[in-house]
Amino acid sequence: MLNSVSLIILAGMPSITLSSSAAERFNAISFFLLVLLLSTLIIRFCWAQLSDVTPQIPKATFRQAFAVSILLGLCSIVVLTMISGARELMTPGAWQKNGLTYQIEQTGSEKKNELTLADYKLEIMSQRELKIAELKNQLLIYSAKHDGQYPASKDESGFVESLWQLPETLGGTYILRSGHQFSNAPIPLVIEPEIDGSQWAILANGSVQNFKPDALKELLDATSE
Repeated sequence: MLNSVSLIILAGMPSITLSSSAAERFNAISFFLLVLLLSTLIIRFCWAQLSDVTPQIPKATFRQAFAVSILLGLCSIVVLTMISGARELMTPGAWQKNGLTYQIEQTGSEKKNELTLADYKLEIMSQRELKIAELKNQLLIYSAKHDGQYPASKDESGFVESLWQLPETLGGTYILRSGHQFSNAPIPLVIEPEIDGSQWAILANGSVQNFKPDALKELLDATSE
């Protein structure tokens, strides 16, 4: 009976709660004050022990120990800031924020290991599509400046060598089929080597399509006749 009455009384009492962000701030401030208090007590205790051994040193009051604790904390912040600045100067852009701390940015190989196989394939496919689309744009500009003619060779195009190369994670170069000009026909102009059962190709009409190797071979045979 008493338990039921107490539950009824508690149920009628107002309940004051903090939001998640306010609770986090309150916990952080509480922890900071606790550490500051403990540091003050430790400093005062150590100073008292030193005063007992060396009578010439006066005993420290709580206020003095508190001031020393604050001063040491500020000095620590300055030192840590200088270390962070020197670290960033020596390795610019190598550190990423991770919560309250920083960690070294992962290299491409480390990120690759963390990705699942499906995610990795999607990432590679996206890189391949973006890279060949960049080459397509330059070829269209070249064609517009040369009466619709595409370059007969990679050297004739005047493009930087990296433009003809696949993404760095894959290596290799694109294959340019010379002797073509801009037209509405879906004639393969630039072909990507087969990667994971597919090939991107730039067509003479300015489009970019992804083919299965067999389908691309059939298109090549049909347009070569």
